Amino acid sequence: MAEATDRWLTPAQAGRLLGCTGANVRYLAKAGRLRCRFTPLGRLIDARSLERLREKRARSAIIPLPVEELAKRARDKKGRRRDG
Repeated sequence: MAEATDRWLTPAQAGRLLGCTGANVRYLAKAGRLRCRFTPLGRLIDARSLERLREKRARSAIIPLPVEELAKRARDKKGRRRDG
């Protein structure tokens, strides 16, 4: 029996998992960032390559600062402009 990671997904399914559109998934496949296979019914995306891309995106994601920290930095920056 094949593992779940040996699945092939439609661009729409892959897009839902990535948080983007099927068109964007097709672009990522065309650019070589996702492995795909062409079938008579259309393009299918390799679930393993999708998972690798998701992990890569998660590692490089920018973690937003709390609002209080952003406000403090803005005040500090504004104060430095007046001094200079």
